[in-house]
Amino acid sequence: MDSFHSFNQHAFNQHAFNQHAFNKHAKTYHLFAHIQQQIAICLVQFLKQKHYAKVLDLGSGSGAVFNALERQNILIEDFIALDNSINMLKLHPTQSINIQKISLEHADFEEHVFCTYDLVVSSSSLQWARDLKSVLEKIALSSKEAALAIHTDFSLHEVHEFLGTPSPLR
Repeated sequence: MDSFHSFNQHAFNQHAFNQHAFNKHAKTYHLFAHIQQQIAICLVQFLKQKHYAKVLDLGSGSGAVFNALERQNILIEDFIALDNSINMLKLHPTQSINIQKISLEHADFEEHVFCTYDLVVSSSSLQWARDLKSVLEKIALSSKEAALAIHTDFSLHEVHEFLGTPSPLR
């Protein structure tokens, strides 16, 4: 399948953008995110299907979930990678053998207008939500299937050390 690539820049929350510093450290983040990459692989291994029409990856970063989907040969018609860091999205893959259309959306997932999805995936991202309950409600109402990995304060030590940030978690 030929991949189609589009890039939509949406309004985003500047405070959250600066707070997490992912934009600044995008090019070297993968060197320190070994656990996050393994979690994405595990999430994808437990998916129920091998074909999805529409998939949303919340907090997609540079493409850990995308790469895991590729490895598992999961076919996707429309893949939306949504992230609050423009520089992380610049590193996200834009071509695939198994994914027909790839859209990169620069947006805050808390402000994203959810459509209907066959699958919503979020690997190592939702812990940054200011209102996790609201985001989870949106996911539940908009998706047929969800695969989520949410960290606790202690599981993010590696990320905070790299970014030089305190944990927003309680």
